Amino acid sequence: MSRLLWLVVLSFAARGAAAEPPPPVAPPPPAEGAPKVSSGPKKSPRVLCGCPSARFLERVATGGSVAAWLHDGAHVDAFVRDVERPDRLVAATESPSVEELPTGGVAPPSQSRLVRVRAPEGFGGFLGILRPKETVPKDVLDLQKGAPAPTTAPPTPRLRALWLKPLEERERPGCGAYLTQQVAWELVDGSPDLAALLVRDVAANVSALVDVRYSGVYGVGRIAVCEQGLPLAPGTPVTLEVRPVSGALVVGEAWTFSSDGAGVLTPARVAVPPEADHDRIEDPFPVPGADDDSAPTFKMISVAVMGVAVSGAAAAALFAWVIIPLRRRRLKDVRCTACGKEIPVDTLDDKTDGFFCPSCGAAGFWKGKQGSEVGVHKL
Repeated sequence: MSRLLWLVVLSFAARGAAAEPPPPVAPPPPAEGAPKVSSGPKKSPRVLCGCPSARFLERVATGGSVAAWLHDGAHVDAFVRDVERPDRLVAATESPSVEELPTGGVAPPSQSRLVRVRAPEGFGGFLGILRPKETVPKDVLDLQKGAPAPTTAPPTPRLRALWLKPLEERERPGCGAYLTQQVAWELVDGSPDLAALLVRDVAANVSALVDVRYSGVYGVGRIAVCEQGLPLAPGTPVTLEVRPVSGALVVGEAWTFSSDGAGVLTPARVAVPPEADHDRIEDPFPVPGADDDSAPTFKMISVAVMGVAVSGAAAAALFAWVIIPLRRRRLKDVRCTACGKEIPVDTLDDKTDGFFCPSCGAAGFWKGKQGSEVGVHKL
C-alpha cells in the first residue's frame, strides 16, 4: 500500500514539474568587434523644422563680390582647381574678405549672418560655402563669369506696402511651439529684391535679422532651433520696427507697428516711409494668388460699364482695360498638401512664381517653367 502511495505522489510531482515553464536563457554577449545594428540616423531638428540653409543670393559675382546668407555656422572660402585632378577643388592660399551687416542693439545669439563676400584682388577661381564638418563645398560660384563692379551706389530697397498679422502661437515638428507674427510686403517698382528683414523691438532695443525665405513660413518670431527671428512675449504690448534689407547690405526706411501682445488686434501702423501707398496698406493681409491689385476691381468694372452706355468710345476702353486683363488671368485652385485648403493661384501672373501656404505655412507652391502648372510640396 505504501508503495502504491509513493507511485501516486511521484506521478503528480512529475506533472507539476512538466507544467512549469523553463527559466529564460540570457542571449550570448556580442562577439568582440561585431558591428552594431542601428535603426538609422536621426534627423536633425533643423531639418525637421525646415530651417533656412546657407546659400549665395546671386549667381554672378558683381565686381568680384557676392551676397550670401550663412546659417548654422557656415562660412565662405576661396577655391582653385587641383592641378593633378582638375575635377576637384582645393582651398586657395588666399582668403576672401567678408563684410557683415550689423544688426545694432543687443541681438539674440545666432550663427546666421548676412554677408557680402569679396574675392581677393585678381583672383579667378571659385567661392564656395562650407557648412560645419564639410571639407568640400556644395554651393560653388565661378568667378570667371563675374560682372564688372557698378559705378554707382547700390539702390535702397523700398516697400510699397507692409503688413503684420497679430501675435499667434504655432507649432511645427522639430521647431516646437513658438510665438510669431506673419509678415507680407510689396516692393516699389524698380526696388532691388529683399534679402532680409531687420526687425527691432523698440523698447527693449533688441534686433534680429530675418531671412526673407524664412519669413514666408515662420514670420518674424523667434525659433530657437533655427536661431532666427525676434523673441516675442505674450500679453506684453510691443512696438516693432521692420526695415527691408537688400543683398548689397543696404537698409531701407523703417515701418513701425504697435501690437497689443494678446493676438487680438491687428498691429497698428505707427509710422510709414514716404514711398508707402496709403490706399494699398489699408487692404487686408494679402493671400497669394487671390489678391492681385493689378486686376480690375468691381468698382473699376462698374465705372467702365456705365461709360459703355454713354459712348461707343467707352466700349473700346472697356475691352482694352477690363476684358483683356481678365482674359489674361487663369485661376487654378490648388490643394495644400499639409492642411488641405484650396488656394487660388493665377498661373499667368508673372509676379508670383512661388509662395508658402497662407493658411498653415507648412507647404510651398511653385509654378512650372511655362506658368501653366503649379506644384505643391510639403516642407
